[in-house]
Amino acid sequence: MEAMPDGTALIDNLGIMHFVNDELSQLTGYARGELVGQNVQMLVPSRLRQLEGEARNVYARDPRTRIMWNDRELTVLRKDGTELPVDFALSPLTVDGKFWTIGSIRDNSAQRQAEQARQAAEQHFRLAFEDNMAPMVFTDLEDRIFAANDAFYEMVGRTEEEIIGFDSKLFTHPDDVGITEGSHERILRGEVGTVRYVKRYLHKDGRMIYAEVSKSSARDEVGNTLYFIISERDITEERLLTDQLSHQALHDSMTGLANRALFEDRLSQARSRVQRQGGRSALLLIDLDDFKRVNDTHGHLTGDDVLIEVARRLDSVTRSSDTLCRFGGDEFLYLAEDVRDVEEARHIAARLLATLASPLIVGALTIEQRASVGVVVWGRESDASVDLVRDADLALYEAKRMGKGGLVIHPPGGQ
Repeated sequence: MEAMPDGTALIDNLGIMHFVNDELSQLTGYARGELVGQNVQMLVPSRLRQLEGEARNVYARDPRTRIMWNDRELTVLRKDGTELPVDFALSPLTVDGKFWTIGSIRDNSAQRQAEQARQAAEQHFRLAFEDNMAPMVFTDLEDRIFAANDAFYEMVGRTEEEIIGFDSKLFTHPDDVGITEGSHERILRGEVGTVRYVKRYLHKDGRMIYAEVSKSSARDEVGNTLYFIISERDITEERLLTDQLSHQALHDSMTGLANRALFEDRLSQARSRVQRQGGRSALLLIDLDDFKRVNDTHGHLTGDDVLIEVARRLDSVTRSSDTLCRFGGDEFLYLAEDVRDVEEARHIAARLLATLASPLIVGALTIEQRASVGVVVWGRESDASVDLVRDADLALYEAKRMGKGGLVIHPPGGQ
């Protein structure tokens, strides 16, 4: 017993210690003489004495029983009042027909601390992952999801059974498939440690979800990638608000058409394309005839409704490659890109004017409204310093002088 590495005591059936080894003395802080002859319960914290009594009852029923506990929060009460975490074992011993118990304790402070650290780490993980309000995902080397938190399930509207074991292509917007895969390969190749990107998911109910994604790799001590940690943020509302603000900044609030700022940018790009690639484009300035009469006769609210209806009709025949702008007041600009010649520009202008051939129905009113158009066509040979809007305005002035519904190409006779 003296040679045993654990703190050991020889205990009779009443719990009295008849022998203790030096290790037990060292662990408890008592001298041997202070332990021998005393009940073993002096080393048992009061909250654990019932457990010690249960162990003794087990021995009373069958003295041959061996008991070992290393999965309980067991401690011994030391002389200074502190408690020492231990593993505990009871073994039977028979000498000359008399039954004894050998009680052994082993200091497991380090293991207990390690377990507490593990439990703390698990709790931190639950707080940081499972209970995190931010959607989070863990994926393997093949980018298959093996863990996701509730926030992610809620964001994409899918259950654990629909997520775990699959990659995100199943619920990624088709146009964004490849974004995740490309970032995944960059991390695997060691080009970057973390990637950030925006992608779109398809919610189970059909909605499109914009997500801001941050993806990092977890590596072992030699740098091998073990798995990937992905944190996401639903930016759908932010994106919609940004798009809305962008639209408001570049579109006329009344008609929804492009405003001057957007039109000037489109016109600048069109002029640059013509210089680089050749071809021809046209600019049309449309002005409503006698629109002041509408405002004077029916009021400005009716005038606004007329402008909205005119914009709707013009927009209905606008080509996808072209841009229609409310230039201001009752004037509209139309940018026709890649026209073959002056005749095609004339045809486009005629088509726009034709939309006003039938009367406008505005509330209970029926209003006849015509417009005049000034057109300028330019190509690579045109002077880059020419003010196209000014030239279109000159053509419009000529069209107005000719009468309602006129159409003039600048310069006279076309190019």
